Amino acid sequence: MNMRQNKNYEEKGITLVALVITIIIIIILSTITLNMVFGDNGLIKQAQKAKDMTANSIASEQEGMNSVMSEYLNLMEEDSEIPVPEPPDIPGGSEAVEQGAITFTNLKWENGQASVTIGTNTSYTLQYQVVANEGLSNELNWKEVPEGGSISNLNHLDVVYARLVQGTNHGEEASTTIKDGTPPTISNISLTSTENSVTVTVTASDGESGIGNYTYTINGGSQTSNTTGSYTFTGLSASTTYTIGVTVIDKANNPVTENKSIQTKEPPSIPESTSYAGYYADVDGNGSVDGIIYADLAIGGSGQWGLNDTYSIPKQSNLKKYKEEGTYTANGFGTKGVIKPNGESGNERFYVMALSDADTRNYCWYYSAYGKMNDYATTTSVYFGSGEQNTINMRAKWNSSDYGSQNGNSTYADMWGLITVQNGAWNGSNGWYVPSKEEWLAFGDTFNITKSNYSNYDLSSCYWSSSQYDNSYAWTTDFSVGYMGYGYVYYSHFVRLGTTF
Repeated sequence: MNMRQNKNYEEKGITLVALVITIIIIIILSTITLNMVFGDNGLIKQAQKAKDMTANSIASEQEGMNSVMSEYLNLMEEDSEIPVPEPPDIPGGSEAVEQGAITFTNLKWENGQASVTIGTNTSYTLQYQVVANEGLSNELNWKEVPEGGSISNLNHLDVVYARLVQGTNHGEEASTTIKDGTPPTISNISLTSTENSVTVTVTASDGESGIGNYTYTINGGSQTSNTTGSYTFTGLSASTTYTIGVTVIDKANNPVTENKSIQTKEPPSIPESTSYAGYYADVDGNGSVDGIIYADLAIGGSGQWGLNDTYSIPKQSNLKKYKEEGTYTANGFGTKGVIKPNGESGNERFYVMALSDADTRNYCWYYSAYGKMNDYATTTSVYFGSGEQNTINMRAKWNSSDYGSQNGNSTYADMWGLITVQNGAWNGSNGWYVPSKEEWLAFGDTFNITKSNYSNYDLSSCYWSSSQYDNSYAWTTDFSVGYMGYGYVYYSHFVRLGTTF
């Protein structure tokens, strides 16, 4: 037990010695550390020393900068006392132009473009630039005027700017604007025509900006433009005078206008080898359709209608000339060309029936003539071509009351007293009459009119002819039954007129 205690005493002694040694080492290390931090050569002393050195360096540099700045300011004060030379007084603007320091001369036009010469009476360098459409100059676009001073390829409203230059100095710019104020010249207007067109050809010139376009009008209305100097108006009427207006405009929009008139040509005459039965008739050439052609004497012919009643159309020679112009449409007759006189003399070629009745009423043939027309065989005829003379003869008979009193029926008047029958006027033209029997036959046959289709032609049921049958009857055209008949002269029927031309 004593041995175990001794051993424990020994171990505790060793531990104490170790502790003392450790404490001594720590004290030594702490002393060294404190000396390194707070000693004369310690970190704090060294940091303070570095701070002081930096501050001294900054102060030294600032002193040097102040010295340099002072010297610079002294130099600036000395330089400001040196006089700066004034820039040269270079002529410019309108004053330079007035003095001849800048000149724009020799303006010339050629092939639609202009040229101008820029000059100066000074020793300065001359610069220029060109700006389109009256625009403003640009400092970056100045260039030296070429030798001779000519500036070309200029257009209307180009602005030519010029200025005088010496070194980096320049005067105020001067300018001139290129303008064309002179209209073109028309030297000739040529018009040619056909029956339905007019062609205009213009000869014109412009000594400045050049011709821009041509404008054409017809009778002050329809207008068109092009650049060719020629135009054709189409779809015109034959034998009609038209006034053609021509305006020539140059590229500067300067216009000149002239007018010229021409008449379209007559259409060619229709041939005599072709029948024009079934065509419409403008008997007086006034542009109004008067009736339908049912017989053509250039062809002649014969036929029958109704109950085998026959007719014969004679063939004629030395006929008038006619032309076809336009078309017309009427119920039943359809759409066909319109025939009118072509202004030449000769025998009349066509027989024409009116397109409507004399009026809407029924008329007696000659109410009081019943049983009294003993001279019927010589007064009227049934033959083709006799209708006009029949009408003349019966009109005279009625006017002189040869067959009895006029208008003996208080309800239906006699047809010979109709104003249109009396004066032969219809639709503004003359020479109309009551057709004969055979003339009505030719009409019915030409258009194949029957009792079932006559109303399609705007025809009434029954019409008087101008032909007497005997001393009490006259021939009628009864479309309601489809043939010619005869009726007492005191019967009442419709009246439709015909003519020749």
